[in-house]
Amino acid sequence: ICPLDSIFLHAGVTDSTKSYQWQVDTLNGFSNIMDNLNYAGTDSSTLIIISTPSQWFDYKYRCIISDAYGATESDVFTLRFGMVWTGAIDTTWENPGNWSCNIIPDCNTVVYIPADAPRYPTVFSEAYCKSIHLADSASLSVKAGYQLWVGATNTFLICPSDETINLDPGACDAQFI
Repeated sequence: ICPLDSIFLHAGVTDSTKSYQWQVDTLNGFSNIMDNLNYAGTDSSTLIIISTPSQWFDYKYRCIISDAYGATESDVFTLRFGMVWTGAIDTTWENPGNWSCNIIPDCNTVVYIPADAPRYPTVFSEAYCKSIHLADSASLSVKAGYQLWVGATNTFLICPSDETINLDPGACDAQFI
């Protein structure tokens, strides 16, 4: 899922004799949701999450499906945000045109760097992502003086000089502060 995309979740059944109530677990247990700027169809078989913010990473959704005989729960849907490096424009990490979602990854975005990209990314700033998946023979460069924060806010890749990170990161280590 790309950050800021609208998402459609289906309860798995559509039956006019049943009632539907969507719920969200924001990491504190499930609670009912209502239609608002972020949600539509909270009482239907299909929930629409509008312009989903990446801060909702790991939010869980389910639908309670009820009729005269009782209630059942739909499957649980977990939000995860990810994007693929395309390298379509240049090597600049900070260029949205180089990413499959046409935005720059943030600390809630899983990044995938494929082996067949025409160019590999170079970080020229303070950059962020949830995690990085490098394909065999793919690489990632971090310019001297810049950091790539990965995962928790206290983990980052910082290099003493221009470094290329691949499956064997060499002199560029994850640091904990």
